[in-house]
Amino acid sequence: MESTRIAGRERIIEYLKNRVRELEEELEVLRRLLELAEKGAAADALPGERLEEIKVGRKRVARLFKGDSYMRLVFEEPVPLPEEVEAYLRSVEEELREQQAKSGDVEGDALARMSLEYGPGGGVVEVRFSGLYTTIDHLKVRAALKYAAETVHVIVKARSRGEEEV
Repeated sequence: MESTRIAGRERIIEYLKNRVRELEEELEVLRRLLELAEKGAAADALPGERLEEIKVGRKRVARLFKGDSYMRLVFEEPVPLPEEVEAYLRSVEEELREQQAKSGDVEGDALARMSLEYGPGGGVVEVRFSGLYTTIDHLKVRAALKYAAETVHVIVKARSRGEEEV
């Protein structure tokens, strides 16, 4: 009779351990979901990407998604990309490509590359830099994309008010 009691007690202990483990796992999932909700993580974030919001004042104008070897800027709404801003971004791309080629670590198609994705109305929705392998590459592109997003916002806002000179 004593052995039956011990066996029953062991089953209860094992059940409770399993239940506690299940509840801890569920709690961890809920914590992660809460963290994502609080950060305002975008539905279009890809696995492994880190998100940074770009704001002008209190208004979020774009989101910056950082991957291991790429970075992409996603505007809140399609925007016309001024020639000056596109030329600036192309110069950053060219500078990165020259540095990568000069170092000899990266060649051909693996060199840094910028691409633009257009929305249905013709405005730019996303600016993407790929082929970023060093911290310096990431820092340069982050600064360039942040500057571009803020500048585009100011220009679009000025144009919507009808200001001639921006």
